[in-house]
Amino acid sequence: MTLSSLDHALAALPSAYPGPGGAAAVIKNGEVVGRHSWGFANAETRQPFTPQTLFRMCSITKQFTCALLDEFSDKAKLDAIIASYLPNLREPPPEIMDLAHNQSGLRDYWAVAMLHGAPTESAFGPIEAHRVISGTRSLHFRPGTAYSYVNQNFFLISEALEAFSGRSFAELLRTQIFEHYGMNTAFLAADTRAMPDGTQGYEGSEATGYRAAVNHIFWTGDAGLGASLDDMVAWELAIDAQRDNPQGFTIASPPP
Repeated sequence: MTLSSLDHALAALPSAYPGPGGAAAVIKNGEVVGRHSWGFANAETRQPFTPQTLFRMCSITKQFTCALLDEFSDKAKLDAIIASYLPNLREPPPEIMDLAHNQSGLRDYWAVAMLHGAPTESAFGPIEAHRVISGTRSLHFRPGTAYSYVNQNFFLISEALEAFSGRSFAELLRTQIFEHYGMNTAFLAADTRAMPDGTQGYEGSEATGYRAAVNHIFWTGDAGLGASLDDMVAWELAIDAQRDNPQGFTIASPPP
């Protein structure tokens, strides 16, 4: 049996994107037509990378945050929560949808912390995040008039969803999306150290070698998702199944 061009393309991924390990899948018309994993999820323990290995999904998290947001009809209450996080802002605050569209005018909170002298290796969690955010006095531009990719937009959305619903962001993700669409191992991996299945992220290159990548940032609605290739296949299939739905994409019934 000869290999198809797709099989060849998948088999070439380790050479095209060298590193300790990885996984990829190809979906066409709602069907998985190719799946491939290679290398190690943990090079030190020689743990193999499989379709069930947990990735840090980083900024892919943002689309899940916005999927949750879409189910809350009373955006005015969410707008008020966002305003309450900016007590020192000297101009009209952004609305929740300005944040979702990266048009808030806010500056990235982690970058601001670094500019204020925080060491790059220092811990940066919810306490530090709210300290930076609450000190905001001015915006980069008037909300809705320009675009700037800012992580804190989605951190603030997840915080507002928690405050409005009375439920943790992790629970909202699990009950409204993960359980609804068969993302059986996906979870909020806010702690950026090694994943619970032993997967380790790495930094470096073939020329310099690879070393375990460690930082101390606590990610939530901006970059906190942990999921496997199988989880993301389930998510993509859900999107494909509803792509032509005139009512748009739906998740589980929204919280009260």
